Amino acid sequence: MTVTTGLWILGLCLAVSRPLAAPETETAIGEFSTVEGEVLVTHSAIAGMVPIALHDPVFFKDSIETREAARTKALFLNETLLIVGENSRVEIDEHIYDPNQNRWSITMSLLEGKLRALVGEAFGASGSRFKVRTSTAVFAARGTYFVVWVENGRSGGVNLGEKGNVDFTSEGHTVSIKPGEFSEALAGHPPTQPALSTPGVSAHLTRAVQTTELEGFQGAERELQQRLREEVKELRTMTAERAAVPQSGIKGEKAERPIRPELHERPMRPERPERPMRPERPERPMRPR
Repeated sequence: MTVTTGLWILGLCLAVSRPLAAPETETAIGEFSTVEGEVLVTHSAIAGMVPIALHDPVFFKDSIETREAARTKALFLNETLLIVGENSRVEIDEHIYDPNQNRWSITMSLLEGKLRALVGEAFGASGSRFKVRTSTAVFAARGTYFVVWVENGRSGGVNLGEKGNVDFTSEGHTVSIKPGEFSEALAGHPPTQPALSTPGVSAHLTRAVQTTELEGFQGAERELQQRLREEVKELRTMTAERAAVPQSGIKGEKAERPIRPELHERPMRPERPERPMRPERPERPMRPR
């Protein structure tokens, strides 16, 4: 099975076809623009889990894990934002772009914990989709701002956006969560009827919202979208600058050594005069016994 990941940005087309197993080539789909506490990533081309550093790239099929009091913000080149709260694990299952239809399709799995997503305006195109799967439910959105959580077998979501709905499906039943509403579902049960997300209405909701908040990235959806566009613009510029760095200028590369002159170009040393041979010693007569 092959999944194609594409980015058509500022006239630059980055496309890669890769199997779900360890690939030969990688294309970054974004970067980690905030890292708080202990955040780890499992990458298909790396054995085991490794710590995330600020501005590390995000790749398709990455598995992101946060520990206690940790969180991270992943900024995608398609103007989508992902914030992973503490004690969470998220996997990027699908990242597809069809330039002919201008259609995006991204699917993530929330195995445990909480995540917040600000879906880019590019997903407003017909046929585009942004999905978050849990072990028992699916959340689907197009161009909105929402939080999803999995806690003690309970899946839930809240729509923080100003427009657009989040479709929540569990046990074959689907409800549409409108802006300002939330819904939950126990494993094996359909979603509850969406209700207003007033303070104190759900402890699960309160924890999910609080643990996915980041200082300096709060406000109305329109303000956040504008700020997101500015951050992505800077990210694209940095990505283009990195790609333009000549091979000899890459950090860690050894500078080329000057070519050594050929032997015939070196001045020859004067030959040493031959030493005179020592005269042979006369043979000694043998002593009588």
